[in-house]
Amino acid sequence: MLQEWRGALHGTATAYNGVPAQNATGQRGSQLSQMGGPEKFANIIDGTSNTLMVGEYTNIGNSDPRVDGNRLTSRRATFWSYTYASYNQSSVTTESRILGNDYVKCALLPGQGGDNPCKRGFGSMHTNGLNFALCDGSVRFVSYSVDINRLATMATISGAEISFID
Repeated sequence: MLQEWRGALHGTATAYNGVPAQNATGQRGSQLSQMGGPEKFANIIDGTSNTLMVGEYTNIGNSDPRVDGNRLTSRRATFWSYTYASYNQSSVTTESRILGNDYVKCALLPGQGGDNPCKRGFGSMHTNGLNFALCDGSVRFVSYSVDINRLATMATISGAEISFID
């Protein structure tokens, strides 16, 4: 993950890509610098009210022979701050197909990375959108028609963007 893409929760204490697990107190600075970890509020230079921390994801759970070997896809979910394999690294992919609650539909749409961006998608059973918690603790409803590039910048801690979510 590029440094400029990191969000507030871009790493965990779990070992990943050869980086050993952090200890419970978050010591061992070299591991934190390689893998990240929850950021200090002071490092969120965009401001806590302008930075996404957690987004919701619910999957309608369906299957299709062209996706995942026709297995039920309700097991797909977004894990912010869980940097193992293809799970989310506290970031938003700039493909609007990731917004919605149907993994199969997302996976069958064209885009970069095949179905991998869909594994990091966001969605809900709410009509036309979903909720995100910001780093200041507030929660905002975001429409599925949001500009995905602006939403992606809202997931970074240092992109110098301002909030567009009212």
